[in-house]
Amino acid sequence: MRKKIFVLMVGLLTFSGVVAQTGISVIDRLSSDMVLVEGGTFLMGGIANDPDVDYYVELPAHEVTVSSFLISKYEVTQELWLAVMDKLPGYHYRNGDMLPVTNVLISDCQAFINKLNILTGKNYRMVTEAEWEFAARGGNKSHGYRFAGSDNVDVVGWYRDNTPYDENDSYIQVKPVGQKQPNELGLYDMSGNAAEWCQDNYGGYPSEPQSDPLFKTTEPPYASMYVHRGGSYKRSAEYLRVSSRMYGYDFTPFGDVGFRLAMTPEPVTPEQKLVKSLIVETLDGAKAEYPLIDGTKVKVNKPEFIIESEGATITYQISELKRMAYGQMYIATDIQEMSILNEPAIRHDAKMLNLTHLNAGVRVEVYDAEGRLLFHKVADASGTISYSIASLPAGAYIVKANRTTYKIMKR
Repeated sequence: MRKKIFVLMVGLLTFSGVVAQTGISVIDRLSSDMVLVEGGTFLMGGIANDPDVDYYVELPAHEVTVSSFLISKYEVTQELWLAVMDKLPGYHYRNGDMLPVTNVLISDCQAFINKLNILTGKNYRMVTEAEWEFAARGGNKSHGYRFAGSDNVDVVGWYRDNTPYDENDSYIQVKPVGQKQPNELGLYDMSGNAAEWCQDNYGGYPSEPQSDPLFKTTEPPYASMYVHRGGSYKRSAEYLRVSSRMYGYDFTPFGDVGFRLAMTPEPVTPEQKLVKSLIVETLDGAKAEYPLIDGTKVKVNKPEFIIESEGATITYQISELKRMAYGQMYIATDIQEMSILNEPAIRHDAKMLNLTHLNAGVRVEVYDAEGRLLFHKVADASGTISYSIASLPAGAYIVKANRTTYKIMKR
């Protein structure tokens, strides 16, 4: 029998009359940052008539099928790295919790993942090159963009022409993750910011169709060469295209190359069918999605709506909810949709962002209406955050606390 541990995750957020839930440590937050990419078939590689295509490394374009996998919304940050390892790898010109970790060798990435898996009991891994390109293109939701999420590189990526110089010197800087627009799958910084190592050794493309390819070789010099994708803040725009490829040696770290976590989903058994998500909508129109499995307990007992799944219990105040709906991959429950009608949420002119009843170390992020991260705060030992927002102009803002997202108004 599988052991189930239920952890209470309840936080009270007072900002324009909204109540939100909060998460726990940066390591535990990883699970909610993993995005399911449903398997599919795509054309991997460049387009021959693209003026920026590198004929030697991006062609021939070839059909590739990938199985479903999970990939992180964000590049591995310095905050996550330091929660697992004793110190940052190599030299970092700029330090910050939400900056991508760079200057990592392939062996550094593997050591980090091995320790992370021991800490979590999960099976995180590096992404393969085929998985990376499929995810960067938007998977089965792809709109065929040139860059990851848009044909306009400035909207989705930090690169040489839009990354400002540091205020103290002439060096351009890596940026905090998640500031640009995500792609069709909700993945950030797949184009630009830090380039991302893949599992694969570097080599030429085949012309025949492939299924879940992973290129490994013992042949020199390719055995020491690894692919990195996405381009970086140091590169020009053509290197941020979803088909662009670069490589580095496993003994040479780069200040603009990091990595992103992936995971293979656990097999689905007849007793444990996957449910795509539980969608919770608040009165102000904000929505949160929770990956669930069949057997997840959902209780509606006024005044609370409670989700109990393996590892966590999430509690909402019914007075703040509008709708809950199950989106399914398989029919796993008779409950299809449930609506709760209540009085409108209270809004007011807020000068302070006040959060109480948090677990120590809980992280809350505030974004502007375009999705740019404005600031984040971490709860102190008393479980409290208080932050002045008097300088923010009136308008819509987004508050993210663990897996819950709210759109709120400051007047």
